[in-house]
Amino acid sequence: MVKGHAIGFNWVDGAYWSLLVEIRFYLLLFVFYYVAKLKFPISIISTLGLLSLCDLDSDNISKSNDFLMYLPFFAFGMASSNFFRGSKSGLPLMGYAFLIFLSISYLEVNSISMSLNKSNVMSYASCFGIYLFCMIFYRGARNRILSYGGILSFPLYLLHQDIGYILIGLSKSVPAWVGITFAFVIVIFMTVVVNMVVDRYQPRLREWIARLLS
Repeated sequence: MVKGHAIGFNWVDGAYWSLLVEIRFYLLLFVFYYVAKLKFPISIISTLGLLSLCDLDSDNISKSNDFLMYLPFFAFGMASSNFFRGSKSGLPLMGYAFLIFLSISYLEVNSISMSLNKSNVMSYASCFGIYLFCMIFYRGARNRILSYGGILSFPLYLLHQDIGYILIGLSKSVPAWVGITFAFVIVIFMTVVVNMVVDRYQPRLREWIARLLS
């Protein structure tokens, strides 16, 4: 098995590594909500992030910490959702998740995708601040353009790398700026189409899963 390829195959696109992290997280939520019947596992998810200090390297759990070290990030997002919905536990849970993040950063946790240490802790911590600023600033009046841009950011992230390289490579006979513009337009178009397809079929998939679990 190749180092960094936890599923035993080369990635179609290098950006796809994050999908495995998310799949593991959703499987963890399934265990908490539907097997263990825990309704508010946010603090547990944060605490599990401390396991990244053990430097586990399991293909099925956390390939070189590329899952465990992200649990405080997931927990922070869940806690902030509770906070903005008016839950009194939201703010302290956000603080706890952030504290776990600071702890593993100070103790220098490393993974294939990211290394946390005392030198870059402020850089990564600023992401929490930017996120909170945006959520608070637009809490009362949602900006549709920014919201749509945020929705497109994930499929764009998954599509841009290898497809962009291919499109730019196909445009070698034209000026560089033309090739880059061509690649940008095509990738954005593909991103919009993928988002439209997901929006169309996601409700049906959620209904099917809900019926399956009921």
